[in-house]
Amino acid sequence: MNKKLLAGSFWLSFGSVFSRALGVLYLIPWLAMMGSKENINAAQALFNSTYNIYAIFLSLGMAGFPSAIARKVAMYNGKDEFTK
Repeated sequence: MNKKLLAGSFWLSFGSVFSRALGVLYLIPWLAMMGSKENINAAQALFNSTYNIYAIFLSLGMAGFPSAIARKVAMYNGKDEFTK
C-alpha cells in the first residue's frame, strides 16, 4: 500500500511539474508572436479575465455538480415526473 501511495504521489508531482514546464515552453513563442509590449499586456489581460470564469466552471465540474444534476434528472425521468 505504501509503495502504491508513493508511486501515485510521484506521478502526481511529476505531472504537475511537467505541465508547468509545457506551459512555459508554450508561453515563450506565444509572447514572441504578440509583438509589442502593449499587445502582450492586452493579450495577457484578456486571458486573465476569461480564465477566472473558466476556473469557476472547472471547479463546479470537478465538485460533481453535473453528475448530481444528471442523477436528479434520471430520478424524475424514472418516475415519469416531467416538469412542464
